[in-house]
Amino acid sequence: MNDIEYNLSRKQVDCFNQLQSDGIQYVLYGGAAGGGKSVLGCFWQITRRLSKAKSTGLIIRQTRKDIYSTVMVTFHKVAEQIFKGYETPYKVNEQKDEIQFSNGSKIYLREGRYMPQDPQYDRLKLEVMDAWIEEGTQVDERAFIAIRPRIREHHGGSQAKILITSNPGQGWLKHLYVKDKDGRNIYLQAPYSFIQAKVMDNPDKQFAVNYAAALSDLDPITKAMYLDGNWDVTMNENPFFYALNRSAHTGQVLRISPTHYVDLSFDFNHTPTTLIVGQLSDRACIIDHISTDPNTITGMTPIEAACEIFLRKYVRSGLVNIGQVRITGDASGQQRKADRKADENFFVDILKALGLRRNNLKVPKANPLHRESYEMINYILSQLQGGQLVIDQSLSILLSEIESAYPDEKLSLDKAKKELGLHAVDAWRYLLHLWFDARKYKEQVLYLKSVNAKQ
Repeated sequence: MNDIEYNLSRKQVDCFNQLQSDGIQYVLYGGAAGGGKSVLGCFWQITRRLSKAKSTGLIIRQTRKDIYSTVMVTFHKVAEQIFKGYETPYKVNEQKDEIQFSNGSKIYLREGRYMPQDPQYDRLKLEVMDAWIEEGTQVDERAFIAIRPRIREHHGGSQAKILITSNPGQGWLKHLYVKDKDGRNIYLQAPYSFIQAKVMDNPDKQFAVNYAAALSDLDPITKAMYLDGNWDVTMNENPFFYALNRSAHTGQVLRISPTHYVDLSFDFNHTPTTLIVGQLSDRACIIDHISTDPNTITGMTPIEAACEIFLRKYVRSGLVNIGQVRITGDASGQQRKADRKADENFFVDILKALGLRRNNLKVPKANPLHRESYEMINYILSQLQGGQLVIDQSLSILLSEIESAYPDEKLSLDKAKKELGLHAVDAWRYLLHLWFDARKYKEQVLYLKSVNAKQ
């Protein structure tokens, strides 16, 4: 490692070596707190600058304040350990936001947050040898996209090399390295690599023990994220569905009533088509989440595949009478498309796939407003607890999306949907709007509570 001595952990050495090897270009390191992410990033940038005179690197973090209050503090500590009392061969130019080395190398320091005055991220269009994105879940994906083509071979890199360090979180980084927007595990291939490092991988073992003990005392969600490195949990300071409480609203849906409708709610995308299965009887039950794409069942469209999976699991098994099935979902699915035949739309396709008639359709003329969902669904969640509204605990994708969703200033989900997808959330919203009339939902909730009180 350029004849520089430093006490790195096995995981840090593995990551460092991958960044030096051919084939691997974009490495995510971390996935929990305390694994030595910042130390590794600083060590890698320092050694890269020293290994080639007049080379340039780039460090990106969410804000300039974050760069100087966290990254540079660690940078100086790592440099002190590397040079062991000798004068450090660099200086920080805060006017230019650069670290300038005595051999002519330098590191640009740049913000990764979105700025309306710089929507194309021109500030990152710097030709460099490599880049490090710190706390990647906080940085806009457009920063990653902007910097990739700027890493050029004639600047010293035989391949583009980007290190991303981060704790778990929702958004582009998770969908690129861990799970896609439908919750399916991603099996990485070159040029991508993910090295999971947790607190016990930290080379400072006393720090690791003390830090792990401190994390163990935190609430379950924070502990799962920062100690266990769980990417499915969500830290959301402004949840759209703020009234959701996992302990009050999740459990096992053990039975399906044969005397009540089973409702299927669809959200349409080429990838994915999303289906939420539910039933409103003496309680509101969310039973299943089915997600399909063009490859789910060979020879079937995503819509046909979703219907086929439902038929296999529920109808042919004898759990559900197909005559007791109703269809709802995204109202835009009723629109005819330019490439579709007259009198056909997505819902017609669903009816054909399930062998149902038009009287089984319960689709509104227009989708519910986001603001309407915000007010209505949060009221329903706040009132129906203790088994009165149950989301099956196995539906981790749906639960994660509900917890991840956040409102913009107009109480809209548009921004969150663009970032997170939220296909399961949309299908779930449409289902609740089928069950509860927007003008009478408070009366309906009171009635449902009274039914449960008598049992």
